[in-house]
Amino acid sequence: MTTFLQLIVSGIISGAGFGLFALALSLVYRVTNVINLAFGEIAMVGVLGAVFLHDHGLPWAVAGIVMIAVGGVLGLVFDLLVTRSGRAGKLGGSDFTQKFLLTLALSITLQGVGLRIFGRDVHTLAPILEDKAWRLGSVAIDPNGVLVVLFGLAVVAALWVAFRTTLVGKAMLACGISERGSLAVGINLRSFRTAAFVIACAIAATTGVLMGSSVPFSYTSGFSIAIIGLVAASLVSLGNPILGFFGGIGVGLLQSIVGGYMSGDYQSSITIAVMIAVILVKPRATQWAT
Repeated sequence: MTTFLQLIVSGIISGAGFGLFALALSLVYRVTNVINLAFGEIAMVGVLGAVFLHDHGLPWAVAGIVMIAVGGVLGLVFDLLVTRSGRAGKLGGSDFTQKFLLTLALSITLQGVGLRIFGRDVHTLAPILEDKAWRLGSVAIDPNGVLVVLFGLAVVAALWVAFRTTLVGKAMLACGISERGSLAVGINLRSFRTAAFVIACAIAATTGVLMGSSVPFSYTSGFSIAIIGLVAASLVSLGNPILGFFGGIGVGLLQSIVGGYMSGDYQSSITIAVMIAVILVKPRATQWAT
């Protein structure tokens, strides 16, 4: 029983990180109709950039805050390159496919930049809270992992309030439902799409900084995290960021139980297999849920 409870706690903590990436991906998709696979690289840049700045004299806290701001700036760059460049329609093929490929190209580009600047070494950040695990009976709890869970719940609560009770939140949701309808009622599509990219990339960078004390990062770490985030979002509803977060917790629990009772070698393959099964059985799982 102790082993099972430990796996549940570990799964919730790791799943909260996956859920935040699913949330960020779903937020951008809901507002812009773009699947951005570069969120993992935003987290990677956040962690490795914070290590780089700390090695050059900045305190850990300042380095983390700077890299979160850098994540927001990268969101603005992504918006300029993906949704405003106007090149997708000129390249042939569907606009959705071309924008997806542009985000994939940006992901690969950031990996190359990460390799060039930070090298192949694996890095971790200094723990924000005490490094000693908290004890709940016989179950060990990572205090820095708890921060990731609390941050995720705070973001979910903020989005729920914004989407349900504010005109700004409702306008953001409307942008992805109908461009013509949004323009007809005076919604500034460009501004809200830019805001979605900036907010989502800042969330991804913050998640990386919070996870960086317990999860080692290298220049290749981001892509696998982004794929798991996509899996988590697809399992529930690709266009619902709030459900995406809880889908990430579900993926974390699945991976933790598989790794604990079977083998860690099967974690990723079983997760992908579950996503494929959901898409085949219920194709509309990848569509919006209001």
